[in-house]
Amino acid sequence: MAQILYNIIILPVQYLIQLIFSAVWLLTYNAGISIIAVSLTVNLLCLPLYKRADAMQEEEREKQEKMNKWISHIGKVFSGDERFMMRQAYYREQKYSSLSPLKGTISLLLQIPFLIAAYKFLSTLPVLKNASFWIFEDLSQPDGLIRIGTISVNVLPVLMTLFNFISSIIYTKGLSLRERIQPFLIAVIFLIFLYPCPSGLVFYWTLNNLFSLLKNVFMKKIKHPGTVAAVICALAGVFVAIWAAFSGVLVKNVGPDKWIPDKGHILFIAAVVVISFIPLLGKLIGKKKRSDISEEISEDEVRVHRNIWFVSSLLAAIIFGLLLPLSIVSSSPEEFVDFGAGTMPLDHVFRMLEVAAGIFLFWSGVVYLTADHKGKKILSLVTVMIPPVMLVDYMIFGKTFGTLSTDLLYSEGMYFSAGWQILNIASVCVMAVICIWVWKKHRRLLIFAYAVLTAAAAVLGFTDVVRVNDALAKSGVGNAGTLSVEQPLVLSRTGKNVVVIMLDRAVGALVPYILEERPELAEGFSDFTYYPETISFGAHTNFGAPELFGGYEYTPESMNARGDVLLRDKHDEAITLLPRVFSEEGMHVAACDLPYVGYYEKTVDDVFGNLDNVDYHTLADGQCADMLTPEEKTEISASGGGRDWRFFMYGVMKSLPVSLQSFVYSKGKYMSVTNIPTEYLNQYAVMENLDKLTKLTDDALGCAVVMNNEITHETVTLQMPDYEYSAYPDNRGFEDKWGYHASSSWHTQMRAFMCLNKWFDHLKEEGVYDNTRIILVSDHALSMGECILEDGYDAQMFLALLMVKDFNDSSDVMTVSDDFMTIADVPYLAVNGIVTDAVNPYTGKPIEIDTEQKKHPYITSSENYVITDNKGYVFDTRDDDWYTVDGPVYDPESWTNLGPDNAAE
Repeated sequence: MAQILYNIIILPVQYLIQLIFSAVWLLTYNAGISIIAVSLTVNLLCLPLYKRADAMQEEEREKQEKMNKWISHIGKVFSGDERFMMRQAYYREQKYSSLSPLKGTISLLLQIPFLIAAYKFLSTLPVLKNASFWIFEDLSQPDGLIRIGTISVNVLPVLMTLFNFISSIIYTKGLSLRERIQPFLIAVIFLIFLYPCPSGLVFYWTLNNLFSLLKNVFMKKIKHPGTVAAVICALAGVFVAIWAAFSGVLVKNVGPDKWIPDKGHILFIAAVVVISFIPLLGKLIGKKKRSDISEEISEDEVRVHRNIWFVSSLLAAIIFGLLLPLSIVSSSPEEFVDFGAGTMPLDHVFRMLEVAAGIFLFWSGVVYLTADHKGKKILSLVTVMIPPVMLVDYMIFGKTFGTLSTDLLYSEGMYFSAGWQILNIASVCVMAVICIWVWKKHRRLLIFAYAVLTAAAAVLGFTDVVRVNDALAKSGVGNAGTLSVEQPLVLSRTGKNVVVIMLDRAVGALVPYILEERPELAEGFSDFTYYPETISFGAHTNFGAPELFGGYEYTPESMNARGDVLLRDKHDEAITLLPRVFSEEGMHVAACDLPYVGYYEKTVDDVFGNLDNVDYHTLADGQCADMLTPEEKTEISASGGGRDWRFFMYGVMKSLPVSLQSFVYSKGKYMSVTNIPTEYLNQYAVMENLDKLTKLTDDALGCAVVMNNEITHETVTLQMPDYEYSAYPDNRGFEDKWGYHASSSWHTQMRAFMCLNKWFDHLKEEGVYDNTRIILVSDHALSMGECILEDGYDAQMFLALLMVKDFNDSSDVMTVSDDFMTIADVPYLAVNGIVTDAVNPYTGKPIEIDTEQKKHPYITSSENYVITDNKGYVFDTRDDDWYTVDGPVYDPESWTNLGPDNAAE
C-alpha cells in the first residue's frame, strides 16, 4: 500500500524533476545548470499553487481571529457541557471543523512530496558523480567548502537555512509568537536532515529557498507582482532564445565540418519560449472581461465543472496509464518478463496506471480543490482537451518504426515528414476548437460522452490485462526465473565436444575489422575459419533460426512445402534436432536460450523434457545477474526504475504532437540521464561469465552445447577503448578508421568477441579447447548499407556470420574461405565426423548439404517477424519480395529480385 501511495503522490513529482533535468542536460550537459532549471521551473509551475495556498492560510488565519473573540466570550459566559455545546454550535455555524487548522500548513504539506522526490532522484543520480559546478567540485558529495584541519564544513546547508530564516522573518511579520516559531523550527529540521546530503541535492533545495524568499519579497513589497512575474518570465524566454542561437545547441554535427539544424532542439527551445510568454499573454488577454471564465457561477454549475474535470481526468489517466503501456506489452508479454529486475509485464502497466492516477487525479485534484471558481473553470476546459489530443496523436498520427525492443527502442529510428507534422498540428488545433465549443455549449452531453468513453476504455484495458495474464499463465514463463544448475555448460576433457553458438543478428562483415582493431582477438580467433560468403534464408529470426539449427529441411521454402504441419511444430523440430541427435549418440547436451521455444518469445514449453541426456537452461533473463561485478549489479538492479521511466516517457511521447516526439525519443534514450539497457546487461552477463558457467567432466562420449545469445542484437553504445558499459559513453577522440564506431552493432559485437576470447583462453587452460569444435553463427545480419540492390533493398540483412574451429585446428592467422555457405550448413558441420549417417529424427532424411537449395537459394525479405502474427501452417510473407543470389554475395549484381510469393494466400 505504501508503494502504491508513493507511486501516486511522489513518483509523478520525481518524473517531473527528472524530465526537466534531462531536457536541460541534453541541451547543456551541465549538471549545475540543469539543477537550476529544475528549481526554477518547479517553483514557477507551483507558484499559482503556493499563492493559492498562502491565500487559504491567510483566510484561515483571519477566520480564526474573528472566531477567537466569540470563542473567548463563550468560555467566559458558559461552563461544562453547555460551553462545549455552544462551541460546537458556533463551529458548525462558521463551517469550521477539526481539519480546518490543516489549511494553515498547506504550504508545508506541498513541500514534502517535492523534497522526497528531489531526494530520491538527485541523491543517487549517476551524472552528478564527479560533476563540478561553480565552486562545487563534486555534486554527488557534500560540498565541504570550508576546511578546519581535518574537519570540513558544508556551507550550502547553512546558506539554505539562512535563506529560510530571512524568508520566515518576512513571511511571519505581524503573526502570533506560535506562528512565527513554526517556520524557524522547520528550517532547523531541514538543516539537520540535509546537512550530510550530496551538494547537488542541497543546491537544489537552497535554490528553492532562495526563490521562496524572492517570492515573499515580491508579494509583500511589489505592486502588481503577477504582472511583474509575467514580464520576467517572458524576458527569461527571450534570454533562452538568444542563448540557444549563440550556443550552438540548435545545430548538430553530422560529419567533418558539416552541421545541420537539430530539429528536436529547435522545437524544444521554441516550446520553452512560447510557454514563457503564456503568463504575459494571459495578463494581456485578462484585461478584457471574459464572462465565460470570470463570472461568478452557481452551485449547480460548480458541480458540472467538477464532473467535467473528473471524467476528463479519469479518461486521460486510463488512456495514459493503462491503454498506452498495454499496447507495448500485450503483443508479446513474454518478452517483458525480466527476472534480473524481478518484474513482470503487468508490473509496468500497473505502475504506470498509478503514476497516471497521480498526475491526472491526485495532483490535478490538488490544483482543482485549491483553485477559485475561475481556476476551476479553466482547469475543466484544459482537462477536456487532453484525452482527444492524446488519441489523435497516438491512434491517428502515431507510427511504428521497425521492431520495438523491450527497452522500447525502435530498430529503424524515428522520422516524421514535414507534411505529416503540419497535418498533425492542424488536426490537434481543430480537435481543441471542437472541445472548446462542446465545453461551452453542451457540457452535460460532454460529461455523458466522456463517461461512456471512460467505461469503454476501462473495459478494453481490463480485457487486455486478462489476455496478458492468460498468455503468461499459458506460457509458464514464470517458472524460468532461476539458474537451474550452477554450471550448466558441460564439456568433456576426454571425449569430443561440439559447441554451436547463435549470435543473434551478428554481422559477418564486421569480423575482419574487429580483429584488426584488437590484435589480441586476432590471436584468439586465429584457429577459426571465417566464411564471409555466408547467407541466411530470411531477414529475421523466425525465418533464419529454424534452418540454422535444423538444416535445409527448415528453410522458409522447405517449411512452406510441409503445409500440413504447424509452423510451431516445425520450428520446435528444428531447434531440438541437434540436441536430440547428439543425445541419441550418448553425448550430454546443454541447450540454452534457444529462440522461440514452443513458438513463444520466451522459453516456455518444455519441448526438451522427453529427450534423454538433454538439459535445457534459461540463462539470459537475469539468471546470471549475480555473476556481474558490483558496479554492474548496481546498474541492473536499477533497471526496473529505468524501464518504468521508459514506459512513462513512451506514453508522454505518444501523447504529444509528432513534431515533439523525436525530441522525447532522443535516439532511444527517452530523455534519460540514467540509460540502463536491461536486455544487453542480461545477455552480457552470460557471455562475460561463460568460463564460470562451464563445468568439465571426463565423459568419454563427449558433450554438446547448443545455445543462443542476443548480445549482438542489442542497440547499445559502449565506452571505448575497452567497450565497457557506461551510462554516458564519450567516444570522441577515438579514431574511426572504418566508419563503424557510430553503429551500436559494432560495439556489442566487439564485446561479444571479447567475451568469447576470454572463454577460449579458459578452455585452453583447462585442456578442452583442441577437442572442441566451435561454430559461431548468426540467424541473419543487419542493414548497414553495404549491399544496396537496384530496388533499394539492403541485402546485407541476409549476410550472416559464420566461423568454425574444428578439432585440433591450429593456425597463427585466421583462415578466410571464399566458399559460398548458408547458415543451413551448420547442422551438417556440427554432426559431421561425430554422428555416423546422421538423420533428421523427425523426417528420417539425412542431415546433409542440399546442393540444389544452396545453388538456388530462395530468400525472403519478409518483415512479418512477429511470431504471434505469423504462426499458421506456412509463413505469411505478405507482399514482401523474395530474392536469390548467384555470385559474390556483396556484389549487388549477384542478386535477383523474384518478387512477392506469399504461401499463405
